[in-house]
Amino acid sequence: MARRWKLAVGVIAWLWMGGAVRAQTLPPPLPVGVSMQPMVPTVSGPAPWYPPVSSRVAVPGGQQYGMPADYDPLGLDSKSVRKNAFTDDPSVNGGGNSNGDGDGDGGDGHHGYSHSVNLEYLIMWFKSHRHPPLITTGDANDTVPGALGQPGTAILHGDHDGAGASSAFRITYTWWLEPEFSCIDASFFIMEQRRLIFGAASNAQGQPVLSRPFFNPSAGTEDADPRALPFVARASLEDNFYTRLMGAEANFKCNMSGEPCTKCPVVTLMFGPRWIRLDEKYNNLDVSQDLPAGSGDTRTFTDNVTCYNEFIGGQVGASVRARWHQLIMDTSFKIAVGENFRTLKMNGGTMVRTDATGAVTQTGEGFFVQSTNSGIDHSERISIVPEFNFSLGYYITDNFKFSVGYGVFDMSGVLRPGSQLDRRIDLQAPGIPTTLPARNNQSTDFWAQWINFGFEFIY
Repeated sequence: MARRWKLAVGVIAWLWMGGAVRAQTLPPPLPVGVSMQPMVPTVSGPAPWYPPVSSRVAVPGGQQYGMPADYDPLGLDSKSVRKNAFTDDPSVNGGGNSNGDGDGDGGDGHHGYSHSVNLEYLIMWFKSHRHPPLITTGDANDTVPGALGQPGTAILHGDHDGAGASSAFRITYTWWLEPEFSCIDASFFIMEQRRLIFGAASNAQGQPVLSRPFFNPSAGTEDADPRALPFVARASLEDNFYTRLMGAEANFKCNMSGEPCTKCPVVTLMFGPRWIRLDEKYNNLDVSQDLPAGSGDTRTFTDNVTCYNEFIGGQVGASVRARWHQLIMDTSFKIAVGENFRTLKMNGGTMVRTDATGAVTQTGEGFFVQSTNSGIDHSERISIVPEFNFSLGYYITDNFKFSVGYGVFDMSGVLRPGSQLDRRIDLQAPGIPTTLPARNNQSTDFWAQWINFGFEFIY
């Protein structure tokens, strides 16, 4: 009886081992003309379990037996990464061009961008400095050499100075609260400090005539203060105008059209604070030496006029944006109103050195700046700043955009140094009080226009 049980157990073990071996054996070859199709489950319910790669069996044609062609056990298929901003595949982003409009949204919205940084280089032009005629030449035989209206007088440094092109930089950061519909942006720009120089000098014999023209209120006529006269004095004269401009703003923007710009042109309203700082300065330096050198005096004259304008206010505006495939157009207009905090500083000086002894005397009065108008003055004024911008951009990729544009703005109620120069100068002997030149506090406007080139990173 025991031998029978042992025999039965042996048979069962032999059958079990034979089945396991047959499970590891390749299936018989298929007849010619018959292809093997993947075994795809057709029943409903949870997704089927597939064995690990190591247990699969290769079949003719290179496909693994019993596995779907798109099976990916490790989940490395790029389509499994949702919200991929670098593709228009509708299966990834729910977008693409499945609706046939070519805008990449597939009728299901847009990419979920949250931030963007735009770096721009600006070529800027600003309003010229306006001022009285500053340097003249003339005929030494005239009644007043260099005075305006004299037969031989010619103006060397006239009534305005244009700066030409200046470089500026701007950076803008945008945080999308709701992509394509509302955002907050902040930007800062700064222009290089521009220095405009004009200089004139005579030769060692004091030729040609160089003078500072002015109006003499005591005589009621045009006059001139000579710096260089042939065989009397030699001189060098220099005028400098400086300009520095910077600003910042922040805006809340809301799409009022109800559609993204890939669907149709959209209108966006904006509002927020704005800050502008405009600093300008005029200074001169005249050195005049009696001839022959060493036998008389050397006189140095200097004037400094500095204007600070700091605008703080709020602005509102609107923009229109439209997109065609990779090309995008933006145009905007905004206007800011606020307080302009202005500071005017004026000082001057004259130094006389006796060449023979080296003795020096100094006074706190120059030519355009004397005791009647020197000092510091603070004032406030409401300023209005309208601005217009237009740009065309091209999306190199979904995340990088290049743009080129044009912009212009104007700021009212500013102080500029050239407008503060009073050419009415009352020349009196020492100790006699004068009332001119006077402090003007004359307001004008300042405008700037630019061409900008931008590179924006969107993520």
